[in-house]
Amino acid sequence: MNVEDVNKLKNDFNKAIAGGREPAVIDILKKLKAEVKATKDLLKKTEIGVYVNKQKAHTNPSIANLAKEIVKKWRTDVQNDEKAKKNKTNEVRQVNGVPPKKPVTNKPNTNGSSSPVQPYKIQRSNSQSSTAPTPATSLPDTPYSENGGGGERNFNADGVRVDQSIDKKRIKMVEILYNALVFDSFADSSTIILKATEIEEQVYRQFNNMEKEYREKLRGLIFNLKDRSNPGLRHSVVKGELTVQRLCTMSKQEMASEEKKARDAQIREQLLFQARGAGQQEAETDAFSTDLQELF
Repeated sequence: MNVEDVNKLKNDFNKAIAGGREPAVIDILKKLKAEVKATKDLLKKTEIGVYVNKQKAHTNPSIANLAKEIVKKWRTDVQNDEKAKKNKTNEVRQVNGVPPKKPVTNKPNTNGSSSPVQPYKIQRSNSQSSTAPTPATSLPDTPYSENGGGGERNFNADGVRVDQSIDKKRIKMVEILYNALVFDSFADSSTIILKATEIEEQVYRQFNNMEKEYREKLRGLIFNLKDRSNPGLRHSVVKGELTVQRLCTMSKQEMASEEKKARDAQIREQLLFQARGAGQQEAETDAFSTDLQELF
């Protein structure tokens, strides 16, 4: 399938999801699994990976399992495609008498650190005018981990580095935030680390220290961001649909997944219905007693 075909199928998929037509959702997922060979370019242009990934938390096990299988397959597809491109490029270079490009490795440099690229810098300033962290240079374009044969992505597997001169506790928080945002993401590492550092910086500026409130705030954010049943929150942050400033002011209830919000709303409706039912029964009983008194 090309980009146009996938976009058309994505529209049908969204309509089926919105309409609660689960058999149609399953049919479309099966078609996506069978007919789409994912590439990095295809996933970026269509964003179909984001839409399918959200269904991993679907209450219907058939839909959830299919979504998981597709995401796993597409990650493998992209890894294989990227490797094939590298091999083809090296073959062309060899034919033209140019030595193949050596892959970037994490070999220690002269100061003993392991850094394939310039590290991502976390702001030191506590000034309210301070803006989001800025990279010392662009990070490698690594949308998928090649470690472990298609395993989940993480800070170390993606080869991400941050400025080691900053406080170690802040670096650790950025690493944990990165892992929370990235494990089921199709976004580039540079996008993920930007969001992770922006979140840490926002909380750090809020409290001006790394004491209890700073730790508790980040702990709550990380808990909700890494919730496997809440992919929508992660993706909205990574894509910029939900700003970091807004995220850092949201309550636990506001960060909850749409499925959890729907369940909570249903429970509230049931409790309200039961409360109203009990009140109505009491009123009817009182009225019936009054009628009896009038008869006797």
